[in-house]
Amino acid sequence: MKDLFLADIIAQGRLADQQVYLIMEVSSKVDEGDVARARRWADLMRKAGLPCLAVVGGQEITESARLESAHSRVLCALDGSLQEDWQEVLTRSLQAEGAQEASILHYHR
Repeated sequence: MKDLFLADIIAQGRLADQQVYLIMEVSSKVDEGDVARARRWADLMRKAGLPCLAVVGGQEITESARLESAHSRVLCALDGSLQEDWQEVLTRSLQAEGAQEASILHYHR
């Protein structure tokens, strides 16, 4: 669990009616290692019973990291904006957590 103290950002909030944590790795250029760390940290929080979204952020991203983030349900923020398919990644991540798509649509509006 002390691995979680290496995260750059840990935030708590609400998504629709569900409490959710966000754990983020920030790098100038996001690579596969950054994606793996964010995913590992989110998995640790989930094992502790805390719903958590993994996020990576930076100025740019390698192609392999972009593909891995989409595959492993890690949200990507580049140069201050979420990736184009962030809603799809968020939906898949929360569905893996047991949340329903209706909650996500409610949040987006």
